Amino acid sequence: MLPAFFLYFKVVKEDLLQWAWAKKLLQGVDSISRLPIEIQKTGAWNVSRPGPDFTGAVIKTGKITWFGDVEVHLKSSDWIRHKHHLDPRYTSVILHVVLEDDAPLIIHGEAIPSLIVDPITVKVLLKLKQQPQKELPCIRIKLPFDGLQLKWFWEQRMARKVQSSSIELHIAEYLMNKTDGLFLEKGTKRQRDWQKLKKSLLTAKAMVQVRNLSSDAYQQLQQYQSLMTEANLTKFERQLILLNGIIPLIWQRTKNEEVIRFCKNMEAERYAKLKDYQKMGNKIENAFESQAILEINRQLCLQQKCLTCTKAKNLFNS
Repeated sequence: MLPAFFLYFKVVKEDLLQWAWAKKLLQGVDSISRLPIEIQKTGAWNVSRPGPDFTGAVIKTGKITWFGDVEVHLKSSDWIRHKHHLDPRYTSVILHVVLEDDAPLIIHGEAIPSLIVDPITVKVLLKLKQQPQKELPCIRIKLPFDGLQLKWFWEQRMARKVQSSSIELHIAEYLMNKTDGLFLEKGTKRQRDWQKLKKSLLTAKAMVQVRNLSSDAYQQLQQYQSLMTEANLTKFERQLILLNGIIPLIWQRTKNEEVIRFCKNMEAERYAKLKDYQKMGNKIENAFESQAILEINRQLCLQQKCLTCTKAKNLFNS
């Protein structure tokens, strides 16, 4: 019986590796220099014209940056078998992506970097490719994220929220000092816009007060929650303000585990995309978990970084 690696050549086609390269799912080291291959630009996928599979790619090995094209084969010897060495259109190839490196690529006397896709990665890619496009590739893998993973991504989300809200905070602070005496006729569009603005100003005022936080973080958050309830904000609006403005700033200010405890006592957000993660075994019972999962979705799933995710490492066991 043939080893599993050789069986891949019966089921794997070049278009699978091309698809994986286009989706930025491949990573590895140069088979010649043994240096990591940093993929800065995959290039345009050439699906209809003669020539290399991807044009206009940019990669980096060590201190060398390569600009050119990428060719994908099952075996590196396919370069000769396909007669690319006789075709001038292939002289700009800077990287050879292959399953088996049985004949190093030489162009004009110079060794060209090769990225060898390992068998485990191939097995994962086969599973990813088979999944319906509307579903997450790992949706059938019942493997929830653990507490340490959730906390790391939750903290990443908090840090990003602080960074993204800094400019908006300065604008809102300015508006708080400029619009107090503004008269608006009820029922007009301008009046409705003002209602939305007042909610933003309430958020900004709370965020400014966070800078002078001195009391217990959990109690402070409860006070903000009460203030927003008194201001007749809906539960959704209160949650939006807390999770996107107040909680990130308090976390940055205190690094207090009480902030996490507060989030774990908040109701989880209800977004359709979270249902896919629930199918994987993630219960998502509170706002801490929903925020962490949303950040995982943003950093990994939407960026198609499947092979860097801990769940992908378990795909071949499913």
